[in-house]
Amino acid sequence: MIDSARDELSQLIRRGLVSLGQSDNQVTLEGYDGEAFPDAEMWQQFGLVSMPPAGAEALFCVIDADGIHPICFATNVRDERPTGLTSGDAMLYAKKSGSDRASVHCKADASVAIGGTKLGTYGATPVAQQSVNTLTDSTTGTPGSTIGPAVGAGNCDATAVNNNFATVNAKLNEIRTVLVNLGLLS
Repeated sequence: MIDSARDELSQLIRRGLVSLGQSDNQVTLEGYDGEAFPDAEMWQQFGLVSMPPAGAEALFCVIDADGIHPICFATNVRDERPTGLTSGDAMLYAKKSGSDRASVHCKADASVAIGGTKLGTYGATPVAQQSVNTLTDSTTGTPGSTIGPAVGAGNCDATAVNNNFATVNAKLNEIRTVLVNLGLLS
């Protein structure tokens, strides 16, 4: 009886390889026993979708007796899977492109690290990390928290002008520092 149940289960759940990704919902599978399944439905978690590369390992089931409705419910590419995660971490990742990989690493300490060579937000075309040099203040002015009037009674107050430029310079450098710390600039 146990052998019969094991045989039935082995016919239901199978292992194989993805040979071709056709669309977001279908892949072509090759079972390890040589069977081909050209229109296997890809079941994925709500909110996540992926297209496994050819050669990915697959777990799938055939839910009808004729074997014409295979459902792929898990895929894996062992040599592409990131390593070094700690207990409680989760990562969304894509296949490597050379030595680079796009990823979102949600860490157990509640921090999030975004990896990749380009980033686009709010529908913008992804671009590489930008670089902006730090401004050098050579005005000899003293930065403050406000920009004050530099002209009074028809005369230009050079110290006030220098202080205003120094304040603007300091604030721009503070903004640059924040953007560098966020990884948006280098």
